[in-house]
Amino acid sequence: MESISKRMEYLEKNKDNFNICDLKNNPDFLDAIIATTKSATATKSRIKKDALLNALENIAIKKTEGEIIDWLFLKYIDELNETQIQMVDILEKPFKQTTDPLNSSPSKKYNTLLLEKLGISLETLNLLINDLFTKGLICRNSERMNQNPQIFQEDASLLTETGKKFLAFIRRPS
Repeated sequence: MESISKRMEYLEKNKDNFNICDLKNNPDFLDAIIATTKSATATKSRIKKDALLNALENIAIKKTEGEIIDWLFLKYIDELNETQIQMVDILEKPFKQTTDPLNSSPSKKYNTLLLEKLGISLETLNLLINDLFTKGLICRNSERMNQNPQIFQEDASLLTETGKKFLAFIRRPS
């Protein structure tokens, strides 16, 4: 895994008004270092380790939603499995209508897309989607939620605003 020090050196060279020495006086950053180090040592997942390192970089440059949300998102990285993190990334993009008449409903299209990309069973997919929904990261079509929890609104990102903020938190800052 790329080291924290290399990331901070990169920021110092490439971000205006960023000074590594200032981080020692930033309690949010210091607390985040401890939390991310603990989480990174507890996982073998490259995706989760990268998400933690990106989150730490975002905290260092203060490109986050604030301490409370930062801690919530760090907890989410710890709790989510790498498949769910991949799902958040996939579901960011609006799903476009296809011409496949056999796969016409949005839920079937999303399920097919996710099942193909992630290589998981439909039962597992449903469990993972329910967990992401419970955490407030993805939305569902509220009209049909009680009838079929896998039906999503077509041509819209499935991420909630919180989900979009979480995704920005775990991506490397630009």
